[in-house]
Amino acid sequence: MSPTGAAAAARLARADRVCIVLLSGIGDVVHGLPVAVALKRDRPSRRVVWVAQPAPAQVLEHHSAVDEIVVFRPQAGFGALRSLWSAFQGRPCEVTLNMQRYGKTLFPTYLSGASVRVGLAPSRTRDGVRLINTVHTPEGPWRHTQDLFLEFLDQVGVDRPDPLEWGIAFSDQEEREAADFFAHLGGRPVVGLVLATANPKKDWLPDRYTALADMLEEELGYTVLLLGGPGDTDLGVPVVGLFGHTNPWRVAPYERFHDLIVDRYSDPGETPDPSRYEPRQERMVRITVADVLERVRVAEREYRVGAA
Repeated sequence: MSPTGAAAAARLARADRVCIVLLSGIGDVVHGLPVAVALKRDRPSRRVVWVAQPAPAQVLEHHSAVDEIVVFRPQAGFGALRSLWSAFQGRPCEVTLNMQRYGKTLFPTYLSGASVRVGLAPSRTRDGVRLINTVHTPEGPWRHTQDLFLEFLDQVGVDRPDPLEWGIAFSDQEEREAADFFAHLGGRPVVGLVLATANPKKDWLPDRYTALADMLEEELGYTVLLLGGPGDTDLGVPVVGLFGHTNPWRVAPYERFHDLIVDRYSDPGETPDPSRYEPRQERMVRITVADVLERVRVAEREYRVGAA
């Protein structure tokens, strides 16, 4: 731990309110959850405040380690800043973990009121974010997002959870609605297809999803659901991930289901390298329906997906 990290740890030990600023999509927010769990376990009376955008904020609504959610809409301009100011007025945080690299985190991090602001290593940030952070995680090559986020715990002197816990929870009403929904699907095994991302360059071709859905239903006996909209996420469910534009070894499911990855980001014979951050263009087209079906069969064999 650096000298500044030691000071941050001392400050956190006394802190009653800690803020997490993480404004990206649902995937990154899920990767941030073990940090919230560790902060709460370290001192249960500590209040954990999380600044998130509207859709991923819904993942946090029933989470036992998140006491307050501040919804931030950067596109709302001055109104968004006024809402941020009101959220922290008279209730500042003492330590803030700014877990993103982009400029949209500048105002939430500053307006949280924290004198200790822990951020990513300067070389990993942009848009002047490094200037607002007072403590930084270590420099080094890019790694899996989960590992990068766990480094924040090191800087504030909190033990990493072992094993990792994400702790996503649902309300009783949501559990009832889910049970009722699946009860009407006829009893066949269900596979969900997430057709789009926030970045169209990461999306697979629509006609291939159509062909895949037909084969899953007609040849393998699945009921196919199309998933989308805010807040849809699953933990512990085998995920077939399609990667061409983005490096799977940096952002794919952490530690599990790597045998279900369709990797067309890496070149043939290239060693998987999570330090590669740049997108690779026009590679989603390299993924075929046969590639995806092969991973579905691996899921059936190794994880008993579809088993009665």
